[in-house]
Amino acid sequence: MSRRDLPINDILSSSLERITATLSEPDDFMFTNDAGEPLDTRYIGKQVWHPTLKRAGLKSRSPYETRHTAAVLHLAAHENPLYVSQLLGHSNTRLLFEIYAPYVFNAARNDGSAFSDLMRSGGVIKSD
Repeated sequence: MSRRDLPINDILSSSLERITATLSEPDDFMFTNDAGEPLDTRYIGKQVWHPTLKRAGLKSRSPYETRHTAAVLHLAAHENPLYVSQLLGHSNTRLLFEIYAPYVFNAARNDGSAFSDLMRSGGVIKSD
């Protein structure tokens, strides 16, 4: 397993700031088990993730699989593919396009309107 720093969006950042404001000590862990110890993946999977999926009526899956959903949603929102590839820890965009392009194709506009919008909003050609 690898570790890396990941950027977080402003919505998540403000939520985390609200949570940290409630911590009694600045060095307290933000997310802990009942004993106040840091969470581990086994605890999350057994006590949180799988029970939540079951209550929601969803089939069981690994939390790791959420990265696929995140990638597709980022791409469908027209995030830069290089940014999404780096977010996923890929060394280049090739894998990103090979895996996710079929899913994003259905979510993205396929009529040339995105390019037209770009041109109208400050691109090279402006419409009257």
